[in-house]
Amino acid sequence: MSLSGLNRSLGTREHSASHNTVHKDLYRSPLAKPLPRVSSHAPPPPRMPVKTSPKRTRPLTSAASEPGSPVDNARRRELHTIKARIERSRIMSKSFSVRQDLRQKQEQEREKAERRANTAHSKSTAKWARRMSSSPFTVDLVAEYGKCPGTGYMMSAYGVLVTPQ
Repeated sequence: MSLSGLNRSLGTREHSASHNTVHKDLYRSPLAKPLPRVSSHAPPPPRMPVKTSPKRTRPLTSAASEPGSPVDNARRRELHTIKARIERSRIMSKSFSVRQDLRQKQEQEREKAERRANTAHSKSTAKWARRMSSSPFTVDLVAEYGKCPGTGYMMSAYGVLVTPQ
């Protein structure tokens, strides 16, 4: 009986079209474990931690990593380079322009709120100045509040009203 006839009688399939090749499973031991299935979707094997002795561990801080040292300066340059690269990639994205517009709008709103607050503060200061200039109780007002905003009236250490110069 030829090899191809043997393969047909055993029920195995051949790898190639030629009848002279024998299936590789014929040469495996019957006691051998089955080969594991190899899948492209299989998860990678777990990473095992590398155990090091205390002698091999790096110190958390060293004189070289102190601020101003060459190592620290190199780390800062590297960090600056990384940040610049990230910023360049953000600039090229469309979402960056949307965020930039939002930031600009928020900045304008913040400036408006600041102007409103400054206007309210100046109105309050002007109101206090009018009160202080026309009030016979200026000393009492300054004593109560310590000083009058906008006018410069203050109480001295001796309780005497000090007028602006």
